[in-house]
Amino acid sequence: MNSERKVNVWQLHPEEMYILEGDALVLELMRQLRIPNLFARASEYDELHAFAAFDNHPTHWIVLHLWKGISAYSPNHMVNRLVRKPDLNGLLFQAIPKSSTSRAKMEIQLMAEAREMESTQPFAFQKLPSE
Repeated sequence: MNSERKVNVWQLHPEEMYILEGDALVLELMRQLRIPNLFARASEYDELHAFAAFDNHPTHWIVLHLWKGISAYSPNHMVNRLVRKPDLNGLLFQAIPKSSTSRAKMEIQLMAEAREMESTQPFAFQKLPSE
């Protein structure tokens, strides 16, 4: 999808997958989702890859990634699989259609990503704030 185009996170096509990058765009999407400070604690780290996934969007599983210091990671790092030529630091928005991906499949995928990142926290979906 063209990141130049204005995206309304509440009006995503229910059968389309979205992978959007660019800090300004992703920050705008985070504002629309009412989670503008999701990665506020990231400033405490020089190197970091964090993600959060949300299950209460009406049509999509929403996954947001933040990374810092990507050059310290191997070319096989997850960020390099999601972004062709990632900047040293960045944000990524993913929206996976619920119509084609079951909750169980999404949980398996995200648990594997958390294990790969050697996360100390077990994966769990979060909830987007209600209006």
